[in-house]
Amino acid sequence: MKYWERVCEKQEVKAYTEENFEAAAYHLMAAQVLYQSNKQQIRDYRLIKAYLDDFNRLFSAFGMTIDVDNLNGYVVALPRENSMFRNTKLTVEETLFISILRLVYDQRISAGETDKGRATIDISELMQIYKTETGRELTNKPGEIKLLVATAKRFGMARTIQPEDGSDETFDIEILPGIVRLLSENRARKIAADYQELSSRRRVEAEFSTLPAASEPSNDEAADDETDPAADAAREVIE
Repeated sequence: MKYWERVCEKQEVKAYTEENFEAAAYHLMAAQVLYQSNKQQIRDYRLIKAYLDDFNRLFSAFGMTIDVDNLNGYVVALPRENSMFRNTKLTVEETLFISILRLVYDQRISAGETDKGRATIDISELMQIYKTETGRELTNKPGEIKLLVATAKRFGMARTIQPEDGSDETFDIEILPGIVRLLSENRARKIAADYQELSSRRRVEAEFSTLPAASEPSNDEAADDETDPAADAAREVIE
């Protein structure tokens, strides 16, 4: 690529090749967040940080900007307004799961319970918070939870880690600091609240459905379908 050829020519010491620049750009585009603490990402993290202006010029062509968080040690690629990458399509389950992770992260930050910008939660506590915030149950199957974590990991927001000694859990979840740049707290709260309201309404309707019916509903009434606000939110989660 001619672009990286010109960038390479600016190096006083030829430490990086065109292929290095191309690989780093692709890595960030695919992962969205690269961490200094990740052994598989640190080389590209350092390269992007050192040539931030050059990478930003390239990413601007795709409607994205790159920011560096020196405190927590990561670079993140953020879609600009109206960018084709602005809205990422997720399922309702993935949307709710990521939203709850974002709320848990904020709780840990407020309580001073983070380590180097990272927050940890076990599955039992996560299930309790999930139920409180959304009004529905999180799956208790470790394999299904790992799939949800894998989606969050794809965006650099969370990962599974080994639980503490003596824990009954098969794994814990580590929430990564980049999550605050990809999903705002206000948006996460709105998604959870919308679904909690919907779940509460359905529980009330279920209770009333056990009472004797005064009359049969009309065909038009029976045909009415309820919309799911969480499903709408799921189409546009990652900012």
